[in-house]
Amino acid sequence: MYEEGIYLFVAHYMTIEFQAANSPNGAGSIGAVTSESQSIGDTSYSQGYNMSAYANNGQMAATVYGQMYLDLVRIVGAGAVQL
Repeated sequence: MYEEGIYLFVAHYMTIEFQAANSPNGAGSIGAVTSESQSIGDTSYSQGYNMSAYANNGQMAATVYGQMYLDLVRIVGAGAVQL
């Protein structure tokens, strides 16, 4: 699990840096994806994401890799308690 955690941590920060380098304003304002929408013809679809599981985790919640890292940390932090 340690090695997986390292990979997720690095992937998260590489994604953040990539997004910052390719942002249109150059400043790199990064945030978590909270919703998406798509239009097909005259019909629009949208989907919201529940971010409450990652509230108060700051930048780590901004990428899927950070969210996976946080999930792994929660599993490891549970110690001997397993379901």
